[in-house]
Amino acid sequence: MLDTLWQSLVLFYVPFFVYNRTDVDLFGLGCLWVIAVVVLVNVHLSMDVLRWNWFTHAAVWGSVVITFLCQVFMDSFQLADLLPHYWYVLFSERV
Repeated sequence: MLDTLWQSLVLFYVPFFVYNRTDVDLFGLGCLWVIAVVVLVNVHLSMDVLRWNWFTHAAVWGSVVITFLCQVFMDSFQLADLLPHYWYVLFSERV
């Protein structure tokens, strides 16, 4: 559990402090966090695999590629046009 806590703190705070004084917004940072978590989990999973075959490679590395492609696909649209009530759900507590 301490190893997981350490990894989660590193995955959160290193990009947070690196991009703190830049133009990267919260959603760009969130995309980076998602990719970092998926890569970390799959690297940990790959260290535990005893027998690699084509299905294992497709599942482990395919999930990284699919996550990256989904991030690119979702970021290519304006969320206000695609999901008109998205901002209301996100910031409904502040309104």
